[in-house]
Amino acid sequence: MNGQNLKIITALWGKKYSEDDVRRLPIDMVFADRPVSGVKTLPIDMSYHSTWKKMTLFDKRLDLGDCIFIDLDILIQKDINILIDYYYKHKQKSKVMLAHVHWFDNKRMELEKSTYISCNVNSGVFAFNNSECDHIYQELVKYKPKLEMLFEGTDKWFYHKHKDWYHFFPDSMIQHRLHSQSSNNLNRSDAVIISNNSNANGRNKI
Repeated sequence: MNGQNLKIITALWGKKYSEDDVRRLPIDMVFADRPVSGVKTLPIDMSYHSTWKKMTLFDKRLDLGDCIFIDLDILIQKDINILIDYYYKHKQKSKVMLAHVHWFDNKRMELEKSTYISCNVNSGVFAFNNSECDHIYQELVKYKPKLEMLFEGTDKWFYHKHKDWYHFFPDSMIQHRLHSQSSNNLNRSDAVIISNNSNANGRNKI
């Protein structure tokens, strides 16, 4: 689906999304709790809570190589190869490339640092090389109960404990539906992807 040897992947579990939500996306495979007809399907580890399931994709035994993960609620507005090209040009900077969000201002994030409440990271879209991220998976396995208790999801774990693991896609490429457009002076219509988009169904550009 792209000019590079990169896999576009997603995940499906529970009842919130359906197999049709998977099939509308330009993906190479899905990690799921059930078969998805017409799409290469691999099992997802259901022993982890909520979004922690996505972190099991860092297990090097999966032998995935370079990947971009996309949530099922995203809207693709422009050619996703724009993100892929950016990833290959900048992947040497860190192990994972994530979406940057503007839910909280810097003052609030500093005040709430010790409580692990605020963060500016979103894993609705992230790029990585599976073979280079096994240390993330191993930490997840080792400290699973503690991590799931301390952090409300993987985004806050990344932000508060592992800033050396990641850097961001440009804000202009990935916008979040809950952003105030004035918060970063960007035009949402120019973004490649809108994440957490409740009206994404049937509107993605492939």
